[in-house]
Amino acid sequence: MDKLAYYEVILLMIPVLIVFGAIYLLFRQFFQNQYKLQVGLAASSRGESATRLKLQAYERLMLFCERIAVKSLLLRLQSTQMSAIDLQSAIVIAVQQEFEYNLSQQLYVSDRLWMIIDLAKNQVIEIVVHVGSNVSPDAPAEDLSKQLLLFIESQKNSPVETAKAAIKKESSLIL
Repeated sequence: MDKLAYYEVILLMIPVLIVFGAIYLLFRQFFQNQYKLQVGLAASSRGESATRLKLQAYERLMLFCERIAVKSLLLRLQSTQMSAIDLQSAIVIAVQQEFEYNLSQQLYVSDRLWMIIDLAKNQVIEIVVHVGSNVSPDAPAEDLSKQLLLFIESQKNSPVETAKAAIKKESSLIL
């Protein structure tokens, strides 16, 4: 082959190399964009998942508050054959079980909110024990029930209502 043939091959190779270079750059850019898109979608999905879990935790804690409200407990637990001490024990056990059932929700809420929830639980138990100490243990459960309702109605701020307000406030921050 002479010099002219090499020169023609080189002239033909230059456009081919330019086209291949352009295709390489386009593909590289395309795959980088796809990678960034996938990373962004994964991060977005994690964020949505975390938000969903937090909202579910707030819902569960709101339900917990409803279930440990004294009126709700009395409706669920009181029986005509129960004595006051039986009802008191049943209420304390029910509140503690509800709390234990919802213990894992503390992973998804602030420490401050969890302290308020724990305080509400403890205050409900204290109210039941305090009012129960003023009623004869052998008295019918209705006596304790009446005294509990009177005590709750005389209180300005129920611990359960305070906890529910705190849940609403914190959940509104992520909505």
